[in-house]
Amino acid sequence: MTPAMDESGAFCGGAAEGMEKVPCPSCGGASHKVLFTKPDNTYGITDVQFPVVRCRTCRFVFLNPRPDIDTIHRYYPPIFYTADMTPEAVLAERRGSLDARLKMLRHLRPGRLLDIGCSRGEFLHRMREVGWEPFGIDFSATPPNMFNVPVFTGTVDQAPYPRESFDLVTLWAVLEHIHDPLPMLKQVRSFLKKDGRAYILVPNFNSIPGRFMRHDDVPRHVVMFTPRSLRDMAARAGLRVKTITFGDEIFSGSTRGILNYAWKLLNGEKIADIVAQNRASDRWFEFSCCIRGKESAFMLKVDRLDIRLTRYLDKIVNRLGYGFTMTAELEVI
Repeated sequence: MTPAMDESGAFCGGAAEGMEKVPCPSCGGASHKVLFTKPDNTYGITDVQFPVVRCRTCRFVFLNPRPDIDTIHRYYPPIFYTADMTPEAVLAERRGSLDARLKMLRHLRPGRLLDIGCSRGEFLHRMREVGWEPFGIDFSATPPNMFNVPVFTGTVDQAPYPRESFDLVTLWAVLEHIHDPLPMLKQVRSFLKKDGRAYILVPNFNSIPGRFMRHDDVPRHVVMFTPRSLRDMAARAGLRVKTITFGDEIFSGSTRGILNYAWKLLNGEKIADIVAQNRASDRWFEFSCCIRGKESAFMLKVDRLDIRLTRYLDKIVNRLGYGFTMTAELEVI
């Protein structure tokens, strides 16, 4: 059940068991506007509708209420980590993403690297191959350390690394999963040498896939960034965003399916059901070939046109700064 709200958008009454109501993770504001609610479309672990809200003070977007820190692990099934793959299969599957990261970082001189949320360690392994001294932190013991790299399992504030000891700190699709992202960024700053760099990849809520197609992986994504909110939070942590780039080379964030969304809406389907069709793997046939649950030859034509147009639209939105996947380069202020 979704908790009740007062007219200002602030939550009233108690949160359900395992759920917590929180102030804005960026500015501490207490008044929020609900943008939409969304269930766990990806794994279907619960049918709870999670409210995605925007802070009325700083416009930061986040879940509220959300699973608390003791409950959130229930929403990470073993398949999330794909821990049963061989190291060779992992490297083969991730080759394109790893190569894209190496290309992004090629202007940096090799030194000490800390990857937060390193999972199985394939990125650290690849960076070691090109001369970096790699270290990792992961919050879960589920993903195996496949490549025998130094990995600390636990929280960032528990990690045994000295201040100002890393030339590069990376978080690839991690910060959106963090309950308290501002303290995390402050920890990143403390780890960096004065001339060090941080690279942070997060989804862009201010995008067609983020805002309209609702691609964020609720409830695992507990906070949602825009370029502006990422810059604001980084500044509060003592970091300056040098550049933000948009693209699908590291993690996919395509506009694929936008014509399907539009045509289905015009034919009376509800946006929440269209999102569910798009995000649940077992409903893709319905998303691509059906209108209101019935096969449609014209819907199939719309889907084929969408396939042809997607690569052009993706290039346009990424160039304009409205792509779903954004990567920021940060420096110490």
